Amino acid sequence: MLGCFSGMLDMKCSTTGFALTAWFAFLTCTDSISVIGPTCFRCDREVLPTTCSDVVTCGPHETCAIEKGVDFLNDDVFWSGCKDKRDCASNKKRSSPDDVTVTCSTCCDGNFCNSEGCGKGGFPQGGQHVCFNCANMTSPSNCSQVAMCQKDEVCFLEEVPHKLGVIYHSGCRNLPDCKTSRSCGGCCLGNFCNSGCNPYDNLKPPYQYVTLTNAPGLHWITLLPQQ
Repeated sequence: MLGCFSGMLDMKCSTTGFALTAWFAFLTCTDSISVIGPTCFRCDREVLPTTCSDVVTCGPHETCAIEKGVDFLNDDVFWSGCKDKRDCASNKKRSSPDDVTVTCSTCCDGNFCNSEGCGKGGFPQGGQHVCFNCANMTSPSNCSQVAMCQKDEVCFLEEVPHKLGVIYHSGCRNLPDCKTSRSCGGCCLGNFCNSGCNPYDNLKPPYQYVTLTNAPGLHWITLLPQQ
């Protein structure tokens, strides 16, 4: 049985004439069973790990991986994706193209951890969020692309009426524009937080939250008029 405890903390601060109210939920769980693997970046022939904008949910037998190679022009190229845990344990390299010589292959444990590796750092810390970035989704958790926001932007997910029901958009949004409370979606602070109707929805099971570099329980934020 999965046992969890959550607590709430209310914090208020002032930004650009609005009062910002954020809710933090702290989640601790025991005895969780995973039926999915981590969410990882998935790209080929990128100039840096952080230029990858596609993500994928791996299988329960897989983990995130990254490889660095040198092509026939002597340029560094990076592959990222999912790799079988047994291949990681044996340091087995994947089958690379004939024009690429693999010089580094490494695996890591945790969501999005292969945004860095093989001598290259990840996304810069402080100020810029990395958010899911998709339009016209039929499900709020269907996005498989990400984008780096500007320093004054946060992640958002919105539900939009459509003639066939509703569609969903996600991406980056200026903080002062986060004024509307919705039953599904809103704005949130933290990398990759706009992944479903609730923050981090498609990154379950809960124990995987602890692998994120951001506070994992940050809920949707609401901007209210300054009193």
